Amino acid sequence: MKAIRILLAVLQLGFFLGATACRRAPAPDQPIEKADKPSGPKLEGKDLILRKGLEITLVQDGAGVAAKPRKILVENPSGAEGLAFTWRLADQAGSSPESLPSGALPEPGDGSGKMTLANTVDGRRMTLPLFWPGGELFLSNSTAIWLSDKAFDELKKEGKTVWGLGLLDNPLLGPAQGNELIEASLELANRGLEAWPDKKAAAQELKVTDDSADFSLKLNGVTREVAVLEAGNWLARLKILDNAQNPLILEVEVAPETKAANLFFPLSWIRPWLNYRVSEIALKP
Repeated sequence: MKAIRILLAVLQLGFFLGATACRRAPAPDQPIEKADKPSGPKLEGKDLILRKGLEITLVQDGAGVAAKPRKILVENPSGAEGLAFTWRLADQAGSSPESLPSGALPEPGDGSGKMTLANTVDGRRMTLPLFWPGGELFLSNSTAIWLSDKAFDELKKEGKTVWGLGLLDNPLLGPAQGNELIEASLELANRGLEAWPDKKAAAQELKVTDDSADFSLKLNGVTREVAVLEAGNWLARLKILDNAQNPLILEVEVAPETKAANLFFPLSWIRPWLNYRVSEIALKP
């Protein structure tokens, strides 16, 4: 029965994407809209030190529907109590729940929360924003949207590190939990990888593909460029702020290859909800 339920869910997802692709833009596999061209001097990674009061805005695609931006405010950058931040879903001008098309992923119930990260020194996985539940959450095995100190150091020195997106274990928290389409896609992906242990192992390793790339974002309202490390594998591509004191993962793109064969890979169907991009950083006085 479970196999039949999964198949029906996947078929429903395929029908939803196929039926709605002609009704709204952008298409589900279109990248999140990039920032404007830089209008200020280039930043150094050290210019964006992780500190109390740092506000981060990130956006998710939402399957062709502009999702609400997520505002993150750092409360405690480090120390024995761990990295702590609050987050909330910010309303966009002219947007309302009634304006979202049928089938759009629902937002968390209360649209806000607080996360405390206990091990940002040598953690080995992140938790994508899609899986953040509302309310207060303490995590000891995840660094949320930051690379751990050790993983960043390995990328800089060795060009590779062990890192997980949380998609190949048990990430079902927040609004994803109970969503049959997402659960089915993740379960199918994991089942498919059982016969390919080498491929599954490769998905847990990040390798640097560009150690001197640029990334555009707004800093206090002005579009700037900042140096990043690009790293990835067959499962995802990441852009990481080149700053050992704030290894913020500025962008995640899941299933980045758009070859025809990849269209049938389960995670490619839900990638619009998994992807995110930091669009703005504000330095509060």
